[in-house]
Amino acid sequence: MTNFVKTDEECNLALDRWLYELKHMPERDDCPPHLKDTIFGKLYSVGEYANLTREEQKMYDQELKRKWDNAAVLSQAKLEGKEEGEAIGKTEKALEIAQKLLNKNMPVDEIAELTGLSADEIKNL
Repeated sequence: MTNFVKTDEECNLALDRWLYELKHMPERDDCPPHLKDTIFGKLYSVGEYANLTREEQKMYDQELKRKWDNAAVLSQAKLEGKEEGEAIGKTEKALEIAQKLLNKNMPVDEIAELTGLSADEIKNL
């Protein structure tokens, strides 16, 4: 890297930008704000992780796993809640239709066949 002498302003190519950031990374405490949302932000994160002690890396990995686990649990709970809500909505709609059909004096066995409700559910309306 000692042969790379371009300044920040002279880095027009992606390769130049990579070489510049790799060369100057040890001089910086943190990723420059204009680079945080780019691949260079990830590069700095990897560098920060590499500078952690083994114990710090282990603690970081455990915390990261805990976050991933929590996100997975939340995602699963949302999915189950959505499915449960859809099922409740379908049942409510079937009950509403059954009530309308009862009001039109349709036989209970036919309503059960059309709505998927049991005869007891229909009779309880």
